[in-house]
Amino acid sequence: MTPTISRREWLWVAGWALLLLLLTSLPYLYGAALSTPANQFSGFVLGVDDGNSYLAKMRLGADGAWQFHLFYTSEPHEGATLFLFHLLLGKLARLAHLPLLAVYHAARLLFGLLLLAMVYLFAAHFTPNVSLRRLSLGLVAVGSGLGWLVIALGQLDRLGLPLDFYLPEAFVFHLLLALPHLSLALSLLLAALLLTLHAWESGRWLWAGLAGLALLLLAAIAAFYYFVFAAVLGVTLLLRWPRIAFHWREAGQLALPLAIAAPLPLYYATIAATIPVFGIWAQQHNFQSPAPVHYLLAFGPLAALAIIGAWRTWLAGSRPGLLLVGWLVVSPLLLYVPLVTLQRRLAFGLQVALAVLAAQGAAWLWCEQISGRWPRLRRRWPLAALALVALFSLSNLLILAGTAFETGRRAQPVFQPGAIVAAADWLAGVSSPDTVVLAAYNTANFLPTHAPGRMFIGHGPETIHPEQKSTLVQQFYAAATPNDWRQQFLAQYGIDLVFWGPEERALGQFLPGQVSYLHKVYDNGEVAIFEVVKIPG
Repeated sequence: MTPTISRREWLWVAGWALLLLLLTSLPYLYGAALSTPANQFSGFVLGVDDGNSYLAKMRLGADGAWQFHLFYTSEPHEGATLFLFHLLLGKLARLAHLPLLAVYHAARLLFGLLLLAMVYLFAAHFTPNVSLRRLSLGLVAVGSGLGWLVIALGQLDRLGLPLDFYLPEAFVFHLLLALPHLSLALSLLLAALLLTLHAWESGRWLWAGLAGLALLLLAAIAAFYYFVFAAVLGVTLLLRWPRIAFHWREAGQLALPLAIAAPLPLYYATIAATIPVFGIWAQQHNFQSPAPVHYLLAFGPLAALAIIGAWRTWLAGSRPGLLLVGWLVVSPLLLYVPLVTLQRRLAFGLQVALAVLAAQGAAWLWCEQISGRWPRLRRRWPLAALALVALFSLSNLLILAGTAFETGRRAQPVFQPGAIVAAADWLAGVSSPDTVVLAAYNTANFLPTHAPGRMFIGHGPETIHPEQKSTLVQQFYAAATPNDWRQQFLAQYGIDLVFWGPEERALGQFLPGQVSYLHKVYDNGEVAIFEVVKIPG
């Protein structure tokens, strides 16, 4: 059944969404205001190393590539059809003659707006009550966990950094702040789930086919979220059996979207199995779940209200609502599924289901239980709902404050010295995709946003054996390292250019201008680039 959403509701959603997107843009506007030619804003305030990698993938697309290769590792390898979202954004930037960074943030705003609209549409499928729809959207858009309390009580050393601050799959605010591809991915996941529900309720296979197309696009962005869709709807189908007789049609309408999208996860698995570099890269994605206490701190209060909402949904006999109950039931299994290194990422979208159920649970507690004793409080429900959203938003307020503080410091990697930017621009004119560059981590992470080539090191998962290579980089720039070792190292890894700037000088007192096997090809006073002198034979 398609929910009825009035024009007035959509105007409220649009106004609220635009206000929130403006709020998430303030750190970037602050960074742009502080930027100078001598110290330039990178365009990212959260997860800068990942942000640079996204911009570099866009640059790859803008340069005409349709296949992706790892440019943060020195090993040569063939490309594969990966990261199409960023490659296509880069091609769009080239067609529109716009800076890559401008297109990236335009996508952040556009797909953030789409996601908030989809969250509201999703909530509307499970409640006709406008106040509950709005509360659901508020809990999703700005909600987080109790990470702020861990910090306030001084328990960071004991418990570690809370999930609120580093797991974007768990909280939509992170997506709105920094990750347009995941905003689109979550929109597609919610669309695929709703379309499958439409197929089940209407009996029409067209909806299942459309769900398959949404799931296919989702898999093109991040294939592992395919399994969230499969698990949630698989459990939902099982929960429907006690209420209605099993229908092979419904099973088939779940199998159809899974079959339409299945080629992409299979293709990615084939890449990992047949191209060694991609296989090692996949193994390095270690996102296993922390101890359950971390999830309790992240989701506990919301989950407590959601359990009440799930109980009410089950008693009401709502067949669509079983999807929310199923998501709640299957989540612990997804988060701790054995032998899977991407456990944390399978929390994707869980906040949405929890928020819709929690809104119903909170309304029942306030309007039926608490107001039953104190009837005057029933009229205070809008204020109570607003207070609930404010309470759940405290960690995100700390994130905004933290980004403002880091931006105000104007230090790397949020800012890049103009001399490094100038060197990167020069490098763009002389390097090719096969050029191997040696630089310190922060420098190497930034360079591919401007220039083609392969960095020896530069990104955690996207550098093959990053710990080993980090040690080698430090050894290379150390003054006490023998020149024979350096020459052997440069030859072994096929390094063509050596970068020497502030970050590299901080690693040691090595003076590349004083050795015969390095020839200076660029110097702007603060940054120099040296070509490795190849020995014939």
